[in-house]
Amino acid sequence: MPVMAIYQSDLVTADEYADFRAKLPLTAAPQGALVHAHGSTDTGFVTFEVWEDRQALQSFLDDVLGPAVKRMGLPLITPAVIEVDDFVVTPGVHAREIPYGTLGAVPA
Repeated sequence: MPVMAIYQSDLVTADEYADFRAKLPLTAAPQGALVHAHGSTDTGFVTFEVWEDRQALQSFLDDVLGPAVKRMGLPLITPAVIEVDDFVVTPGVHAREIPYGTLGAVPA
């Protein structure tokens, strides 16, 4: 069953997150990842992800995210994990053709 992971923290600044993403060893979407969205707040960040299942999320946390965060000396933010009851992808998502890992503004 798909799950959403919601990370929210005021322990990591926008600059630290940008530096982390630049150093994260990913060249493609991780196995099982369906959606990733991130936004900075006045005091930290919120990241929202959807994964094919809980096992795919846990593998990413254990094998990729956890070790990368540890190397950088940042705190590992434990996400709230919620089973997905409904998942809709609108046609607009395909029209934008946003490349993986794009940081910055979404094209209009």
